[in-house]
Amino acid sequence: MEIGFWRKNKFRSGFALITIILILGVLLLVGATFFTLVTLERRISLSQGSAFETYYLAEAGINEAIYKLRNDYDWRQEFEDGSISRTLTRDSGLVSGGSYEVQIEATDPGRADIISVGRLTLTGATAQRIVKTKVVRAVNPSPLAGMATYSDVDTNINMSVVNIIGGDMFANDDLDLFAWSGVNIDGEALTADEIHLYSGSDLNATEGCGAVNCPVVGCSPCAAAPDHVAMPMLDFDSDDPNSYKSRAGAVYTEEEFRTLLDNNNPLVLNSDVNYVEGDVRLKRGDSLVLNGILVADGSIIYGDTGGARFESIHLEVNNTPGKGSGFIAKGSVGILGRPFSGDVNIEGVLYAMDGVRIQNLSFTGEVNITGSIIGREVDFLNFWSDMNITYNDEILNKSLFGPPTDSPVVTIEHWEEEY
Repeated sequence: MEIGFWRKNKFRSGFALITIILILGVLLLVGATFFTLVTLERRISLSQGSAFETYYLAEAGINEAIYKLRNDYDWRQEFEDGSISRTLTRDSGLVSGGSYEVQIEATDPGRADIISVGRLTLTGATAQRIVKTKVVRAVNPSPLAGMATYSDVDTNINMSVVNIIGGDMFANDDLDLFAWSGVNIDGEALTADEIHLYSGSDLNATEGCGAVNCPVVGCSPCAAAPDHVAMPMLDFDSDDPNSYKSRAGAVYTEEEFRTLLDNNNPLVLNSDVNYVEGDVRLKRGDSLVLNGILVADGSIIYGDTGGARFESIHLEVNNTPGKGSGFIAKGSVGILGRPFSGDVNIEGVLYAMDGVRIQNLSFTGEVNITGSIIGREVDFLNFWSDMNITYNDEILNKSLFGPPTDSPVVTIEHWEEEY
């Protein structure tokens, strides 16, 4: 009886031990599984956090490269001419243990690939994210690029000495030189028709001219005539937010602007765009300092008849880098230097849907224009005083082909991410 009882208790004790061992095993397995899940979740969380940080590091590298393409002169020039090949690095500036390395390589003029690698140093490991992008800038967006003077029909030069600096002279019809005129051009004399020289006139172009008939001594060889180049049509006063009237900082009637001229000596205009509904006529006794663009529904004439007989007339047109400047008119633009009025200096574009006439009767001063001249017809008359037209690509494009606030110099064409 006692032996049976002992054996029975021993069996129960053994069963309890096995049960406890099994329960402990299950608990250990559950604990190990829970620990593994927690560890995995922590690693996922850290990985996700480091992925965000490395992405932002890589994006910061892209943005710094684009900033330098827009604002660093050397980078911008290399980008535009298609020769840029640079590396940019930044260590521990934004995130502790973080860095980025950027490589930019040109593919064409105004096009480049940018690869930015963002890295984050962790305990025993390094996380990284790669961002690739293609950037592009329109090079020579203007059909008039390089043209110091453009006429939709004829360019007429009478009794004049005209010097074209850093650009070409273009006419969709004829280029005519009358009455012992002299024209000196850094670039080419280009016409879609013919060049005519009369009465001892002389045309000297540094490069070959582009006329069908070219009776020009020193202008050789004569290339084939260029295609017709359409005159750019500008949006003066539509409801579009980019029209000149919509962009204007101030809009005046013709009478209001005349009153401003009468009551201010000088009248200083600092708005990027100033719009006049009607004509603008600057007479003797008037003084205007223009630090932007003056646009008129009608014509803009400097040196108009009338005004105070014995008072001088003053005009100053200044360009701020990155903005447009000059005279833009639906009618005509005239720069008519009056006797003894002194030099005329203009930094800006002269654009007229009718015609542009540059006339210097001052006998004592020069006419100096930096920018470009664009008109249906362009006429010069200066009685053999010097007239200097210096082409400026930035002034041309900022004045005609974009709002003063400017569109981005560099645009992103493609964006790609890698781990």
